[in-house]
Amino acid sequence: MQINLQKSAQNLRISLEKRGIVKMPEMEMAALLDVSGSFDDEHRDGLTNDLLTRLIPWGMTFDPDKKADLFTFSSGERSAYLVGSVDEKNYINYIPNHVIDKVPGYNGGTHYSHVIRKALQHFGWIAGGEAPKSGGFFGKLFGGNKGASEASSGAPRRAILFFITDGEIQPEDKAATSTIVAQADNEGYEVFIIMIGASNQRVDFSFPDGLARNHRNVAFHTITDIKGFTRMSDDQINDFFLSDKLTAWLKK
Repeated sequence: MQINLQKSAQNLRISLEKRGIVKMPEMEMAALLDVSGSFDDEHRDGLTNDLLTRLIPWGMTFDPDKKADLFTFSSGERSAYLVGSVDEKNYINYIPNHVIDKVPGYNGGTHYSHVIRKALQHFGWIAGGEAPKSGGFFGKLFGGNKGASEASSGAPRRAILFFITDGEIQPEDKAATSTIVAQADNEGYEVFIIMIGASNQRVDFSFPDGLARNHRNVAFHTITDIKGFTRMSDDQINDFFLSDKLTAWLKK
C-alpha cells in the first residue's frame, strides 16, 4: 500500500480541530505489534504492514521526530523488542524487511505485559524495569529519575501506544498485565493505550475490552476485516480511533 501520508496527516489534524484540539499536543507515538504464530499469515500477506501504514500519520502529527516506534511481542519477556522507527520514507515492506522471522519470539504465544512494560520503560515512566520515574508514592520512593535504564532517557515523555493483537491473552499473563496497566493509570502516567483486536476470525477479546472499561488510560477497538479497514478513508479511520475518551485525554 502506498498512500499520500502527508495528506493523511493533514486530514488527521483537521479531524482533531473539529474536536476542539487546535494546537497539536507533542507526544511520542508507538505501535506494539503481536508476532505470535496465529498472526503469521496476516504479516506475510501484507495486512499488518498496511495497518501500520495507516497509523504513521499519527506519528507525523504528534511525534517530535515525525516517526512511530515499533515494538514487537509474543510470549515471554525476551519477545518484547524495539524494532526501530517507521516513517513515510521506510514504511513500504517494513514488516517483511524488519519483522518476519527476524524479531525475538516470532511465532510464539501471546503475552501482553512484557511489551507494555518495555514501552513504558522506553518512554521514561518506569525506571530500571520496575519503578515509576515520577509521580506518586513509588516515584518518591525510588528517587524520581534516578536509576533509569539505558532504554529511557531524560524526563518521562507523553505517549500514545497502539497495541495490535490478533488473539486473547494467555491466562498466565493476565495478572501481570492488569497490574502494569493499573499502575500506569493510578500513578498518572501520561500514556494512552489504544488496544486493537485485529482478526478476521471470531476471537474473544474480553480481557482487553475489560481493561478499557476499567481504566482511564485504555481504549479498545476491534477490526474484523483488516484489509477492508486499511482501505477506509482518512476520515473514517480518524473517526474510528478518536473516541470521546481519547479526545478528552488529548485535550489535557
